[in-house]
Amino acid sequence: MHGKSRVAVGAIFLALWLFSGELNAGAEETFTGAQELEGIVVTSTPIIEGNVVDSFGSTRTIVTEEQIRNLNAQDLATALRRTPGVTISRYNPIGSHGGAQGGGIFIRGMGSSRPGSEIKTFIDGVPMYMGLWNHPLLDLLSIDTAAAIEVFKSPQPQRFGNAFGAVNILPKRKNRRRL
Repeated sequence: MHGKSRVAVGAIFLALWLFSGELNAGAEETFTGAQELEGIVVTSTPIIEGNVVDSFGSTRTIVTEEQIRNLNAQDLATALRRTPGVTISRYNPIGSHGGAQGGGIFIRGMGSSRPGSEIKTFIDGVPMYMGLWNHPLLDLLSIDTAAAIEVFKSPQPQRFGNAFGAVNILPKRKNRRRL
């Protein structure tokens, strides 16, 4: 580099440094008169009721009846569409079944192999399968009477055997006797 170019580059850096100092000084002056606003409280229903850890260290996610109603869900896949760790697909408009050939639910990526082998479906703890193919059809699992839906996102052999995940639809119950 020649002497004149070094001086020109130095002058440019000096000008930039001085200009940035003026900007910073202006920024400090602008923010000295800042006002603090009142806090805002936002209340709304959660996407899921919560995650529960049982005495075995296993977790499950619970979606309640109110959350199902707020999602305007008419089937199981729609009811679970906003549940963390659950993905749904809408492949077949005629019938939904688990696996790669149709619409279904996938829990943390599981559920794409032979239908019913990775994700078990239960109604009040009782396994629910379609008799002909021995795997769950989502169209047969009504959520109209569901008080809550439990999603088990990990293997839990103490609860449901050798599956990688499970969905349990808990039905509504009568709480008190009517006279």
